[in-house]
Amino acid sequence: MGKKLSSLLIAFPLIFLILNFTPIIAEGDGPGHRINGIWADGGLGYCTYGTSMMVNVNLEVRNNKMLMIGYTHNGDKHFNNIQADDYFILIGRIKKYRLARACVGAGLSYGFDNVELQTTYPYLPMKKPHIGIQIEGKMYFTPIKYAGIGLGIYTNINYNSTFGGIVVSVALGKIK
Repeated sequence: MGKKLSSLLIAFPLIFLILNFTPIIAEGDGPGHRINGIWADGGLGYCTYGTSMMVNVNLEVRNNKMLMIGYTHNGDKHFNNIQADDYFILIGRIKKYRLARACVGAGLSYGFDNVELQTTYPYLPMKKPHIGIQIEGKMYFTPIKYAGIGLGIYTNINYNSTFGGIVVSVALGKIK
C-alpha cells in the first residue's frame, strides 16, 4: 500500500505541472507565449553529508516562469557511506540581468537514502525511499548567450533526512 501511495503523491503533482505548462508551450509564438530559453546545468559542491553533485534541465517560458527537472547526489567525501539520491521537478521564476541570471524554484522530490542496517555484520546498505520538498536557488554569470558559470544552493526537506548543499555549476544551452 505504501508504494501505491508514494506513486500517487508523485503522479498528481506531475499531472498538475504538465497541465499547467502545456497550454503555455502550445499557444504559439505570440508575445509572451513562447519558450524563451532551455539549458542544462551541472555542478559539484558540498552538502550537509559531505560532497554533492547536481544536474538540471531548465525550461524558461512566458512571464519569467521556469520548469526545472533535475537530480542530486549527496554523500560523504568518498561517495560511499551516507548517500541520498533525489529526482525533482520544480516550478520557479527567473530574474534577468545584463550579464547574469538568477533563478529560484520549489517543488517535489522523490529519492532514496542509503542507510546501513546495524543488525548484521558486515553492515548492509539499504535504500529507504522518501518524498520531499526541494527548494533551489541559482545565480549564473552569462557573458555569452549559450554558456554560463554559476553558484547554486538547495535544500531538500523530507521525513527521512533533511539536507542541503551548495554547488558550483556550468550551464550550457539557450540561457539568454
